[in-house]
Amino acid sequence: MTGQPVHIAAYSWSGHTRDAAERLTRILGETATYEEIRPSQPPSGFTGYLRMGWGALTGASWPIETPEPDREGCELLVIGTPI
Repeated sequence: MTGQPVHIAAYSWSGHTRDAAERLTRILGETATYEEIRPSQPPSGFTGYLRMGWGALTGASWPIETPEPDREGCELLVIGTPI
């Protein structure tokens, strides 16, 4: 997909950031594309929650799946993440 002025990429664990990114994409209509950022090894359950917390405390990075290629012509990139 080329020539879209706005590309929105978001990671959401609980779904709140995903909902906001999807709403923004709908509001912008044809001028925007949306892509979900996905971890290569998604955390799950209580131990996954602990791993995410430990990773945040230690500044660890998480590998993600390869994003969709070819965002040529994109004028604005919006990245949504949990806070």
